[in-house]
Amino acid sequence: MKNPLNYQLSEYDCGPTTILNAISFLFEREEIPAELIRTVMLYSLDCYGPEGKFGECGTSCTAMMFLCNWLCGFGKTGRLPISCNYVTG
Repeated sequence: MKNPLNYQLSEYDCGPTTILNAISFLFEREEIPAELIRTVMLYSLDCYGPEGKFGECGTSCTAMMFLCNWLCGFGKTGRLPISCNYVTG
């Protein structure tokens, strides 16, 4: 069964929302392991906002690069056929 795509819940969560929407688009609900969702949420929203509040400046480029690398490694384990590329510019 396919999941509907999600909207952002705040002004800050475009990174994890985009990654999770891509996973939802590519795979059936039953195929998506909880470990993947947990990892995306754990390593995103890592930037501090102007007033020093954690997560209120979104997800850093470093975190997105890490998540891309993690997803590629996860795909290589054979648990989910996935790979990705991190492109700067």
